[in-house]
Amino acid sequence: MKTRLPTVRRDRSRASDSPHPVEAVRLVLADSQPLALAGLIHLFSTEPGFKILSTCEDGEQALRAIRMQRPDVFVLELNMAKKSGLAVLRDLKDEDIATRAVLITGSMSEDELLEAMRLGVRGLVHKDQPTRVLLRCVRKVHAGEIWLDQNAANRIVDGMVRRETEARDLSQVLTRRELEIVRTIAAGCSNCEIAQRFAVSEGTVKTHVHNIFRKLPVRSRFELIVFARERGLN
Repeated sequence: MKTRLPTVRRDRSRASDSPHPVEAVRLVLADSQPLALAGLIHLFSTEPGFKILSTCEDGEQALRAIRMQRPDVFVLELNMAKKSGLAVLRDLKDEDIATRAVLITGSMSEDELLEAMRLGVRGLVHKDQPTRVLLRCVRKVHAGEIWLDQNAANRIVDGMVRRETEARDLSQVLTRRELEIVRTIAAGCSNCEIAQRFAVSEGTVKTHVHNIFRKLPVRSRFELIVFARERGLN
């Protein structure tokens, strides 16, 4: 059963004065706790720049809504009924559905954090954070950035370091070109942009990235960015 959206009055005159109106961020919201879901609905309904496409009370509803609506960003709680947030993300990844997910959680294990990142979560907000943090997170994720709670980021890095078996001096692990590529990835460059910068083919860049993953304790591009930035390589 979907939660009924509140009626919200909007200042249409202000929007019409803008010569270049900004399209609203299209959202799917999911939380199994009715009060929490009502809070999300109120937050994004009363804040300009957002459009709620669907609200969901369990993971199965969320998965169906994301498949049908294809939102810009979807916000979901980790521990949902019928299908957890991570289970929803696994299904979306298996179905190759491009997602920009923001996960809300009270607590997560290190393994859950790492899996969430590998499954494509772009933002992670702790439930104790003020609402303005969630709004900023969703806007950043919609803009293509990554927003990660600092405590979660520290735990991810700690986990990667514990798995690291190579020497800490990356210059002894990676070639000079691989280090350059790590820096450009940490700076936010795509494979195409890296290929143009170093005047090589995109296939060559992919080979370098594959070798970097093999040599370092990272399993995704996101983990590599976190790993590199914590070591000042951006």
